[in-house]
Amino acid sequence: MALIRPWRYGSSMARHRRFTSPYGWCGDAGPGRQPELGQRRLDGASSVVLGPAILVPTAWLATGVRARRRPPGPSGQPKDWPVHHHVVLTRASRVPHPRGRAQHWHTADDDLRAFVDKTVTELANVLGDRLTAVTVHGSLAAGCFYRAKSDVDLLVVVDRRLSAPDRDRVARTLAAVSAGRPIVGDLEVSVLASEHAQTFRHPSRFEVHYSSMWRDAIVDGRVDHTVDRTDEDLAAHVTVARARGVPLYGPPPREVFGCVPLEAYWESIRSDVAWALDGDHLLESPFYGVLNACRMLLTLDVGVERASAAAYSKEEGGTWALTHVPPEHRPLIEQALACYRSDRAVTPDERRTDGHAWDADALRAFRDYVRCRLSV
Repeated sequence: MALIRPWRYGSSMARHRRFTSPYGWCGDAGPGRQPELGQRRLDGASSVVLGPAILVPTAWLATGVRARRRPPGPSGQPKDWPVHHHVVLTRASRVPHPRGRAQHWHTADDDLRAFVDKTVTELANVLGDRLTAVTVHGSLAAGCFYRAKSDVDLLVVVDRRLSAPDRDRVARTLAAVSAGRPIVGDLEVSVLASEHAQTFRHPSRFEVHYSSMWRDAIVDGRVDHTVDRTDEDLAAHVTVARARGVPLYGPPPREVFGCVPLEAYWESIRSDVAWALDGDHLLESPFYGVLNACRMLLTLDVGVERASAAAYSKEEGGTWALTHVPPEHRPLIEQALACYRSDRAVTPDERRTDGHAWDADALRAFRDYVRCRLSV
C-alpha cells in the first residue's frame, strides 16, 4: 500500500506547486453512508473522496500517473505538501458566490498594506544595507488580489550572496512576520542575489524562499541553508515583476531584474500547466488549474512575446477564455472565475476547491481540450 498526500493549493500558483496524487477508485458506499476515502459515490456521479491521506495499492502508481518532481524543498527532498480535509468531487450545479473586491497594491485594504509594509521593514532591519529592492508581483500587482484566495507575492533582491546564518535569519524573520498576517493566504517570497537577478539564467538560483509550505521546516530548523537551490518558477515571476511589479523598496523592477529569455518564460509557465493536465491533477485544485490553463491558451493565441510583455493574470486568462473556447467549456470557466473572485470566507483546507463540489466530467473534458491545444 502507498500513502499519497493531496496536492497543495497553489499560490502562486502557484506558485503553484506540484506533487502526485493518484485517485483511488473503490466500491460504492452503502445508502446513508459517507463515502470512505477513495470511494465512488452511490449516486452514480463521477466522484472521488480525497482525504488527509489516500491509501491506495502501491501497484496503482504504475498505471500511468506520473510524479513531476519540483525543485527540492527545505529538506533537500521533493517538496511535501500540507494535509487537507477530504472533499468530494461530483456533478454539482455551479455554486453562486458573492464577488469580492479586486485589489491592487495602491487600492489595497489598510490592514493588508500595513502587513506588507511591516514585512519590508523587518527585512530591512535584518538585512541592513545589503537590501537592494523589494517588489510586489502576482495578483496584488495585477489588480486581481482577492482576500479570500490570494497570497502576497514578493521578490527581494540583496546586493550579494548571503551566508547560511544570514539565510536562516531572513527565513525566520519572514516566518515570524507571516504569523501576524490578516488574510488566509500567506507570503510567497523569494530572495535573489543581485548578480542572479540582473543576469537571468534558467532555472534561477535563489538565496531564501518562504511560503506556507516552508514555514514549519524553517521554524523547526530543518532547512539546510548551506545548499544552493534553483527554482524554474522564477522565470515567470521575474517576467511578471518586470512587466507589472510595484516597487516597495529600492529601484523600479526593470532596473533590478534583467530580461528573461522568452524560451525560459515559456518553459516556466508551460511546465506548470503541463503538470495540472497530467492525469486527474486538475480535479485537485480546480479553479486555479482551470484559470492557469486559460492563461496558457491566451499565451498561445497572442504569442509568447506579447504575452510576456503583458504578463497576463489568471483572471485575465479566464475572462479571455469565456469568448474564445468552445461553448461547452464556458460554464466551468465561469465557475472558476466566480470561485477565484468570491469573498466568501474559506479555511486553508478549502482554498483548493473553494469548499464545494465540482463537476469531474467537465474538468476532464476541459483538460483534454487544453491538452489537444497545447500538444501536451
